[in-house]
Amino acid sequence: PRLRYDLLGNLDPTVPPTTFDMSGTQIHVQFRIFKVLSVDVGTGRLCLKVWRRTWWFDDRLKFDPAEYGGLETIEAYPRAPHLTPDSLDNNLWLPHIVTHNSVPSEETTLEYGAAWIRHDGRVWHSVPGVVDVTCRFSGLAAFPRDTLSCPMEIASWSLPDTVANLTFFSDPTDEEALAQGDRGCAEISPQTAAATSSYQEFQIDRVECLKHTRHYPCCPNSPWTHLWINIHVKRAGYTCYVRLIEVPSTMLACLSFAAFFLRLSVGERIGFGSTMILA
Repeated sequence: PRLRYDLLGNLDPTVPPTTFDMSGTQIHVQFRIFKVLSVDVGTGRLCLKVWRRTWWFDDRLKFDPAEYGGLETIEAYPRAPHLTPDSLDNNLWLPHIVTHNSVPSEETTLEYGAAWIRHDGRVWHSVPGVVDVTCRFSGLAAFPRDTLSCPMEIASWSLPDTVANLTFFSDPTDEEALAQGDRGCAEISPQTAAATSSYQEFQIDRVECLKHTRHYPCCPNSPWTHLWINIHVKRAGYTCYVRLIEVPSTMLACLSFAAFFLRLSVGERIGFGSTMILA
């Protein structure tokens, strides 16, 4: 309790950490994508079950473990519904990160999660939830063997790069993780039975990590970094499309050519060919 009060008692959750060189606090972002919940091609929506992970350094949260019985890390639950409004946990500053192309408000789709504060000032914040984004799918021309791509655009809504500078996690060094498509912006390899793609139409194929810097009319001298996670999803199995669409269509097309091999005395070649085409 004493350590929690010493760290969080006098903090203002609206005041971000400061950097003397105006480079901004590095906010590292990564999404752990568990499952593709739905893909709606007609409306251009992609729904994912995720964990959103972030970490940064806040010098105001440094402490000496020797002064607190060797304790090196404490947990906080900022904005948790079971806490009172004046709880010390709510004094922890959190970066204002939003997904620009999210359809519902992320305040209703992401849970409160937990934050781990280390003695060196590092804060690790992880929240579970659902991300429902709208996008313009590409790759539909190859149906049913199509691989659709949809970008997620993540940015800090209220703070420029001089205050909160967004970036991705470093790419993993494990060769197996890289082979499965994991990158610094997203981890997609299954870790549990609940995250596997059995009996679902779409599964994640790979991700791409992109960064863009923009300037807005409100603040022409302040850069704003946007993180783009380009998600490629493919159909987990297109056997039903082959069985119900491709094979019958190919068989009917072949049968329609049989009219050219009928005898002239039959007199029904035109009718037979027309029937096959209509079928």
